[in-house]
Amino acid sequence: MRLVYHDLALETAAGRAALAARVAQSAASFCRTYDPRDYERIFALGLANSGNCPGVAGIMLARRMPARVRRAYQAGRRGE
Repeated sequence: MRLVYHDLALETAAGRAALAARVAQSAASFCRTYDPRDYERIFALGLANSGNCPGVAGIMLARRMPARVRRAYQAGRRGE
């Protein structure tokens, strides 16, 4: 999973909302193609359930973000 955010103004509500939307889009895209039986790809138990996959994938993306970007993402999810 890859996420580009360097072009967003994370100090604005619009930038934070765009970041949250990109995370959701990236997670959904990943989950459409993810096969938990493919051991070459990332495996996490939560990804195996298609209902949980987007949320778990979003969390996985957030964990890899620098702290300031993660805070902006969380604010964007809250609509701030």
